[in-house]
Amino acid sequence: MDAICNTPDAQVNLVVCPVAVRQVWDREIKKFASRPIDIVVLDKGTTADKAVKMITAIGGRKYTDRPLVVIVNYESAWRSTLGTHILNTKWDFVIADEAHRYSAHDSAVGKFMGKMHYKAKYRLALTGTPLPHSPLNAFGLFRFIDPGLFGTSWFEFSNRYAEKRNPNIPQQITGYKNLDQLQNKFQLLTYQCRASDVLDLPPVTHETLLCELSPAGKKHYNELENEMITEVKAAGGTDGVCSVPNALVKLLRLAQVCSGFLKLDDDAPLVEIDSEKLDMLRDFLEDLPKTEPVVVFCRFKYDLKRLKELAAKLGRKYGELSGDCKDALDDKAMLKDGIQFAAVQISAGGVGIDLTRSAYGFYYSQGLSLAEFDQSVARLHRPGQTRHTHFYHLCVQGSVDERIYKAFDERREIIDSVLRGYVE
Repeated sequence: MDAICNTPDAQVNLVVCPVAVRQVWDREIKKFASRPIDIVVLDKGTTADKAVKMITAIGGRKYTDRPLVVIVNYESAWRSTLGTHILNTKWDFVIADEAHRYSAHDSAVGKFMGKMHYKAKYRLALTGTPLPHSPLNAFGLFRFIDPGLFGTSWFEFSNRYAEKRNPNIPQQITGYKNLDQLQNKFQLLTYQCRASDVLDLPPVTHETLLCELSPAGKKHYNELENEMITEVKAAGGTDGVCSVPNALVKLLRLAQVCSGFLKLDDDAPLVEIDSEKLDMLRDFLEDLPKTEPVVVFCRFKYDLKRLKELAAKLGRKYGELSGDCKDALDDKAMLKDGIQFAAVQISAGGVGIDLTRSAYGFYYSQGLSLAEFDQSVARLHRPGQTRHTHFYHLCVQGSVDERIYKAFDERREIIDSVLRGYVE
């Protein structure tokens, strides 16, 4: 908002952000703007309805000299009628918040944001995870900011910075090269603001809690793991890792076993096969007073079911943040007063969410996105947090759980790193 307020010719402005952040931008602009600003949030109706609302607001500027800020989410911005009108508008300033959301070069939103470069006088991208999956995310990120930095050809860019050992599968990337050059270019147009530079956040600690599967759970796990290793090796070892869809399915199944459930047959319902991790979580929470709210992150819908049942057994008021339910949050996207046990699906509990009422975060099961993991940590350890923040990572010893966290620690691409670990 300072960028808009301090740029005299920034009169018609656009903020593109995730759904959960739209109201945050509205609230924060009203709170901190140094001059009167008109705000239009495109949050209701069809994309055609949103286009009409935006056009009306821009047309109404002839009656005022106040700057206008239009706020829209990524998922709506590029679609049909609204996307066409956004691209046909001359914007003074465009801000892309949580810019890693558009960094995939071949996604619809990534291509749309690339076109936005030519529609705005000033452009600003904000994110805490600029390269969420690999160094190659720089291409999509800078296509919006300044395509002159890395060019506009994905083919040339990927050939310059990626290792491709198989000429018959040009999309298969096995490593990276010329990273010093990429980093030097990256730093030309970026400014890194570390939390320690501007924030006085309390300490944060991460601790791993290990358990072992029951004999039945271990039997299912070992069978799936052996099948996956066989398939990966049969596909060509480490060079064929990324092209083994069956191995990826089994990787998912391994993670489910670690959570304590599995489909014994493709057409069969989910069944509980293990409770070791759930029991470990229960034991830990029994030692925390009920007045201490806790946040439990998980990956699967079935995890949510089991966590809700656990909250009831512990006598803790349950709230949920998932693709289907958001009753853990109040209308300001903050952890609701009275919630003592918040179960948060990692894919839904990312940006724009404030969970600082809790200083205890647990990872019951983990996703395969480093960006989502970083964002989940930042929901508790962020401005507004006043207490020492504790994160506990529940892992099945010697399992895919530990492999995922090892990849996180090394800031590597998760799926590729995990699968390679089985055959190297």
